[in-house]
Parts: sequence; structure tokens; C-alpha cells
Amino acid sequence: MRQGTGRPSNGGNGRYVPEHYVVMEKIIGHPVKKGERIHHRNGIKDDNRPDNLYLCASESEHQRLEALISQFAKQLMWGTDLQLPNEKLIEDFLLYCKERGYNISV
Repeated sequence: MRQGTGRPSNGGNGRYVPEHYVVMEKIIGHPVKKGERIHHRNGIKDDNRPDNLYLCASESEHQRLEALISQFAKQLMWGTDLQLPNEKLIEDFLLYCKERGYNISV
């Protein structure tokens, strides 16, 4: 987190809530719940525009999303004979994104 961004935490411990949490709280209208994680859609951690942020229900959901994106990207870039990823991976990726509000088409 960049110095001076975010807001003071409620704990009175002198720490700051990261800026992307403050932005997400404005989007959803309440504080981010314990355990929820915020994903930066474009992967740029200091790009805190509302349309670049996605709220994951848990750390495990965030990790699964990151793993799917990484696997999909690797398959696209380094697949055998430069072929597209297998259909199941594409279907899983698109379904996962659709369920979470990503507007992606191939």
C-alpha cells in the first residue's frame, strides 16, 4: 500500500486500511467482512478503480480465481504446439467468471 492511502483502521492501532478496501467498501455500502479478499482484475495492485476490483467471499475463492487465471494464461501462452487450452479448462474458467460477474466471451 502506498503511504498515506486508505483510512485509519477501527482498531486504533495506527494502522491503515488499504485503499482498495476503502474503494470496495464504498461499492458494497458496508465494511469488507473478515475473510473476504479483493481481487484486482487486471493484476495491477495499485489500480484501485472500482471497475478493476472484485470481492471474493474468501481467501480460498481468491486463490482459486488466481489459479484459474494463471492456468488459463499459461495454457494460452505455452500450450503444446501453441494450441488453445482444452475445452474443459475454458468451460470451467468461463463458468467461474460468469458466476462472479465477469463479462468475458471467447
